[in-house]
Amino acid sequence: MVDLIEDVLAMRSVSLEKHGITVIREFQEVPAMLVDRHKIMQIIYNLVENAVHALRDPIHGGGRITIRLYQTQDDRLGVEVEDNGIGIKRENLSQIFNFGFSTKEDGHGFGLHTSALAAIEMGGKITVHSDGEGQGATFCLQLRQWQGARGKECVPTG
Repeated sequence: MVDLIEDVLAMRSVSLEKHGITVIREFQEVPAMLVDRHKIMQIIYNLVENAVHALRDPIHGGGRITIRLYQTQDDRLGVEVEDNGIGIKRENLSQIFNFGFSTKEDGHGFGLHTSALAAIEMGGKITVHSDGEGQGATFCLQLRQWQGARGKECVPTG
């Protein structure tokens, strides 16, 4: 899983550098499991993309994204993407994964919705936490041990 996260960060490296964003990696050892590489990368890419967008505001220059990889007590794989950006209004938290909902002027509301559906298809879920505007946000992907489906490109992680 570390390799998948690092691949996403490499894809976003120019934007991260351009906006002076520091990436903090907090990776625990996790057991190997099979995951759908494309879906996991899509989800993590969307979460990192949203974090970068939340840090583009000049007030948040030199922002920070923390990515955590861990195993939960109930043997789920957890990936958290936390930023110290603009945060999410409390009234938007319940709508954030809805199709077509976006707080961005140029947003279309597909990214988080598609990511949430991909997580569900893999037997997982995505949750969000923010203490409000200006307080940053944390998105958490959790996956259960998953064996994949025929025809999917699944890769062992660990």
